[in-house]
Amino acid sequence: MGKGFLSGIGFRQEGVRDHGDVTGIEVELYQLEMIMESDLREAIARRSREIGFL
Repeated sequence: MGKGFLSGIGFRQEGVRDHGDVTGIEVELYQLEMIMESDLREAIARRSREIGFL
Protein backbone atom coordinates (compact mmCIF):
# COMPACT_ATOMS: atom_id res chain seq x y z
CA MET A 1 0.00 0.00 0.00
CA GLY A 2 2.66 2.40 1.09
CA LYS A 3 2.75 6.05 1.70
CA GLY A 4 2.16 6.83 -1.96
CA PHE A 5 -1.34 5.39 -1.80
CA LEU A 6 -2.27 7.14 1.45
CA SER A 7 -0.85 10.50 0.42
CA GLY A 8 -2.59 10.09 -2.94
CA ILE A 9 -5.96 10.02 -1.20
CA GLY A 10 -5.22 13.08 0.91
CA PHE A 11 -3.36 11.94 4.03
CA ARG A 12 -0.50 14.25 4.96
CA GLN A 13 0.94 12.51 8.00
CA GLU A 14 0.87 8.78 7.65
CA GLY A 15 2.89 5.68 8.28
CA VAL A 16 2.63 2.16 6.98
CA ARG A 17 4.06 -0.81 8.85
CA ASP A 18 4.52 -4.35 7.59
CA HIS A 19 3.60 -6.90 10.25
CA GLY A 20 3.87 -10.06 8.18
CA ASP A 21 0.47 -10.78 6.64
CA VAL A 22 -1.05 -7.67 8.20
CA THR A 23 -0.38 -4.03 7.48
CA GLY A 24 -0.63 -1.32 10.07
CA ILE A 25 -1.38 2.25 9.12
CA GLU A 26 -0.69 5.31 11.22
CA VAL A 27 -2.71 8.47 10.69
CA GLU A 28 -3.82 11.41 12.77
CA LEU A 29 -6.76 10.68 15.09
CA TYR A 30 -9.19 12.86 13.13
CA GLN A 31 -8.19 11.01 9.95
CA LEU A 32 -8.86 7.65 11.59
CA GLU A 33 -12.35 8.83 12.37
CA MET A 34 -12.79 9.85 8.71
CA ILE A 35 -11.63 6.42 7.56
CA MET A 36 -14.03 4.56 9.81
CA GLU A 37 -17.02 6.67 8.72
CA SER A 38 -16.49 6.57 4.96
CA ASP A 39 -15.71 4.48 1.92
CA LEU A 40 -12.01 5.14 2.52
CA ARG A 41 -11.88 2.14 4.85
CA GLU A 42 -12.86 -0.23 2.06
CA ALA A 43 -10.52 1.45 -0.44
CA ILE A 44 -7.59 1.06 1.96
CA ALA A 45 -8.52 -2.56 2.73
CA ARG A 46 -8.90 -3.35 -0.98
CA ARG A 47 -5.48 -1.84 -1.81
CA SER A 48 -3.90 -3.74 1.08
CA ARG A 49 -5.31 -7.03 -0.24
CA GLU A 50 -4.12 -6.22 -3.78
CA ILE A 51 -0.54 -6.08 -2.60
CA GLY A 52 -0.74 -9.19 -0.45
CA PHE A 53 -1.92 -8.20 3.00
CA LEU A 54 -4.90 -9.84 4.70
